Amino acid sequence: MTDETNETPSAAVNAPPATEPAQPPVEGELPAAPPLEGPPLPPMGDGVPPASSTPYRSSPFELSPFAKSGPSRLVTLWAPAFTVFGVVLWSFVVMGQLVTTYAPGRHELLLGEVTGVFFVLTASVAAWVSALRSSLRVSPATGMAKRIERGLAFGILALLGWGAAMIVTLIVGRAMPDGVITFFLMATAAATFIYGRRLLQRNEPKARSVLGMALWAGAGLVTFVALIALGGD
Repeated sequence: MTDETNETPSAAVNAPPATEPAQPPVEGELPAAPPLEGPPLPPMGDGVPPASSTPYRSSPFELSPFAKSGPSRLVTLWAPAFTVFGVVLWSFVVMGQLVTTYAPGRHELLLGEVTGVFFVLTASVAAWVSALRSSLRVSPATGMAKRIERGLAFGILALLGWGAAMIVTLIVGRAMPDGVITFFLMATAAATFIYGRRLLQRNEPKARSVLGMALWAGAGLVTFVALIALGGD
C-alpha cells in the first residue's frame, strides 16, 4: 500500500502537460501565417545605408560626378602668372622711362641704370612671392617640391609673356612713336595685373593691410612720375 501511494504523485509531476485541443478557425478570420525560416535580418544603422523612397534618384550620400573639386588651373596657375607678368612689365617700362629721361637742367638722368635694374628685380621677386602665397591659399600644395614646381611654372609663364611683349614692341615700334608704345605697355601691364588679382581674390578672403596700401601708393607715385617724364619728352 505504501509503494502505490508514493508512486502516484511522482508520476503526476513527471507527466507531460496536456495539450489543448486545436480550436477550429472562426468564420471570417484568416489563419495565422507560419513563422519565417532563415537567418535574422541585420538591424538598421549597422553599416547599412537607408533605402531611398525614390528609386530613380541618387542617394543623398552620393556626390555628383560634376561636383566642384577645387579651383581650376586658371586660378592656381594663370592668375598668378598674370599678376607677375603685369609687375615685371610695369617695372621694366617705368624704370626704362626714368632711366632714359634727363633731370631738370639736362645734366644727368633721373635714375641710374643700377637703380633701375635693382628696382625691376626687387619688384619682380616681391610679386612672385606674393602670387605664390595667394595661389597656395586658394589651393594648397602638398610638399615643398609641389610648391616650388607651381612657383616656377607661373614664373616661367610670366617671363615668357614679358619676352613676347618685348618682341611685339620691337616689331610695332618701327611704325609708332615711343610715347604711344610706352603708354600702351603700361596699360597692358595694369590690365593683366588687375585681372590676375581679381581671379585670385574671388577664391581667397580679401584682406587689406597697411603694407599693401603703401605699396599701391608707391606704385602710383612712380607711375605718375614716369608719365610726367613721358609727357616732357
